[in-house]
Amino acid sequence: MHLLKISGLSLLAGLTLAIAQPADRVLMRVPDQQLSSPAVLIAYGDTRFTDTAETFASNPKVRRWLTDQIALEKPAAIIMSGDIPWHGQEKNDYAVFAAETKPWRDAGILVSAALGNHELNGPDQKQCLENWWTAFPKLRGHRWYAAAIGSKVLVLNLDSTSPLTHGSEQQRWIIDELTHLPREVRYVLFNMHHPPVADLDPPLTLITMQGRMRSLWRRF
Repeated sequence: MHLLKISGLSLLAGLTLAIAQPADRVLMRVPDQQLSSPAVLIAYGDTRFTDTAETFASNPKVRRWLTDQIALEKPAAIIMSGDIPWHGQEKNDYAVFAAETKPWRDAGILVSAALGNHELNGPDQKQCLENWWTAFPKLRGHRWYAAAIGSKVLVLNLDSTSPLTHGSEQQRWIIDELTHLPREVRYVLFNMHHPPVADLDPPLTLITMQGRMRSLWRRF
């Protein structure tokens, strides 16, 4: 599990009239009036919600404690970087996720989630995606999407299991999002499971992912 608290973002200062993005650009949104000052965001990944009998891949005791603590922080949003379930094909993993994160829903906290490799963990990829979209119905039909946290923060939730190479559908979408950013946006957060650069598994992350994203970073 990886947890990061981001605070101190002055998202309410100097607000001007926002130019709304088209509906197909932003699938999730937190209105400005719901933000605290300063706003608090929580970044959380590799949770691997699953049966509580599984204690090697995920620690259910720690998992529940972190979930409760996150709710107490009252963040504007929780940015989850993938691997929400242990096995994406198992509906019960998502049922555990729903049960254990009930305090988040009760508090009305937005969950902005990205696809990880464990969401697609299973031989039936269609069922894996169906389970994902059932858990996050606003995302149905989308493997990558934008979430707006107020008018000043845009989160681009990416699918690092899909191509990010030059000319790919996903990279074209990213470029389009960055090209058409509303002038009010001050922070753009990239939420993805596999990092562009890492010191683990060089054939996948350090070389492949870096190559996929290099042209994009240079452009913007």
